[in-house]
Amino acid sequence: MNGARGSIFDLDGTLLDSMSMWMEIDIRFLGEHGITATEDYSQAVKTMGYRKAAEYTVARYGLSMSPDEVIARWNEMADASYAEEIRLKEGAEAYLRKINRLGQKLAIATALGLSSVMHVLENNGVLSLFDSITMVHEVSRDKSHPDIYLLAAERLGLQPHECVVFEDILPGVSAAKSAGFKVCGVYDFSSRDDWKEIRAVSDYSIDSWQELL
Repeated sequence: MNGARGSIFDLDGTLLDSMSMWMEIDIRFLGEHGITATEDYSQAVKTMGYRKAAEYTVARYGLSMSPDEVIARWNEMADASYAEEIRLKEGAEAYLRKINRLGQKLAIATALGLSSVMHVLENNGVLSLFDSITMVHEVSRDKSHPDIYLLAAERLGLQPHECVVFEDILPGVSAAKSAGFKVCGVYDFSSRDDWKEIRAVSDYSIDSWQELL
């Protein structure tokens, strides 16, 4: 994006074609406990980090597991997919390499755990392009607040107005915008119902990374 010194990227649904995997994990995990996964559950947890999502899941369904045990099971189910299966969306790698060559600083801002982040970036050959990785559990609030994006910008040594945040979810788009970031909404099927509003709130929006090449 013109004039930006840094770009901050969400992973699931933004750089990665991975949201269907998380829906499958929701179905499998809850199914192990005799519970049917619902769309409102998936929508509720997608802005949270692992810790808050696990606490919410235990409380909502009265599970006998601790949040740590839930997180461990989620990690077990997800890590193999991130290490071997999950791919970048078409055109994403080319765009990352393009802005890296132009001298932009690149950061990740994600609700994923560190092991999954490292696995998927290494698997897709782009880990070395990023200057910092920030996770939701490192801040006090989830992606409906700007904390994670502010910390990511701070780690790049940049101010919000110098950065573009790329997000596929409306709470993240709105939160980053409220903190003074330029925001690019990225289409993902999982957020299709919010796409009109995402486009209205964002400074830019793309249906595909190919549009930026």
